[in-house]
Amino acid sequence: MTLPPALPRRHTCRAGQRSSLQYTAAVASVAGLVALANTGGSGFVTAPGTIRGAAHATDTSAVASFMATSPTGGVKSSAANSLSSEATMAARIALLAAAVVGGRAAKNQLTSDAGQASLRGGGVTPRGRSTSVSRQLGGVDFSGNATPWDTIESKPLGVEDLQNVHGVLLICAFCLALFQAGRIALHQAPSIPEVWTTTAIYLPWTYFCWRDTAKLEGHYQVTFYASCGWAIMSLSSLHSVAYQASAPDYSLGILYFGNFINAIAGIYFYGYHWSRMWRHFTQNRFRPLWIPGLVGLMCLHSLTPADLFKRLDDPKWWSTICQIYPDEWWWVADVRCIELFVTAAALWLILLHIQGVFTGMKNAFVVVFCTIFLPLVVMVAETSWLRASSWQHYLMQGPKYW
Repeated sequence: MTLPPALPRRHTCRAGQRSSLQYTAAVASVAGLVALANTGGSGFVTAPGTIRGAAHATDTSAVASFMATSPTGGVKSSAANSLSSEATMAARIALLAAAVVGGRAAKNQLTSDAGQASLRGGGVTPRGRSTSVSRQLGGVDFSGNATPWDTIESKPLGVEDLQNVHGVLLICAFCLALFQAGRIALHQAPSIPEVWTTTAIYLPWTYFCWRDTAKLEGHYQVTFYASCGWAIMSLSSLHSVAYQASAPDYSLGILYFGNFINAIAGIYFYGYHWSRMWRHFTQNRFRPLWIPGLVGLMCLHSLTPADLFKRLDDPKWWSTICQIYPDEWWWVADVRCIELFVTAAALWLILLHIQGVFTGMKNAFVVVFCTIFLPLVVMVAETSWLRASSWQHYLMQGPKYW
């Protein structure tokens, strides 16, 4: 699974550019026909690449395009064979002049379109500076139509490249998740070898994900970098509960380290996405279906600092909870294993969307439902057969308050 290169940022004046370039091509085409008519209708047919080259050029670049393009592949009639060199030169000069005029007109039109887009709000001025024109609060885009997902070319899943380190680790994560799902269904506790197997898969996954995230567009980098921090928190918590009885100092130290990384990742991620929601609301691009997923994810992540606060407030709180709920460590270990898998799965789904393999609202639904709400249901359901608490222990006081 190769991370794609950074995607180019969309420009608000792109529509103006397209219309201006089309205008250039039209002017050049009409001028060419007029020139041919003035030469007596020689039947000369320009090569297809000639007009296409002109359509992608402006001003002096249009000149270079026409000068470099020769009319190969054309058809000449008998009248064309008798065409004098002076008439041929006149036709070319007329066509060249039309290209220059059309290119300058396109440039002027582009400048005008850029200025109009800037006045409409959020555009770019002809000198490339952002404007601060106030925007009216827009409507609500329930269907997500304001997001140009349709512009992404749809591709089959078979084109996904898994023959690399990301693909190998993803396949290993899927295999481990299947094993862990079977273990949870059979009501079996996690073992120390499973803890280290999980570490052997997700620690390299975190490293390579962090290393290659720079290849993505800035918007996606936020989610990927934050996910690396959450993966470290999950691994830290997994080791903490696995070794809390045999190595309490190691257990507490690695938990503090994980919470420190988790705090940085949370501030980075939610600070960006909540400001993004507000920005979309002011730009008439707000999609309320994202809010339940963002709030749900935030609620789940808030349990980690809440747990740390209870431990710091009363050092004996956690040991008391584990006496009341003997399987609490088991449940926390399973929660962290599920978190690691859904994190890797969510990032893979995002990459599929970027590559055009599995895009649009169906991708967003799978990410929100299958990697946030469905795992939450599984976590809570597991406490029905374990002597563990999913949320009640947060309301309990430790010996400090007895």
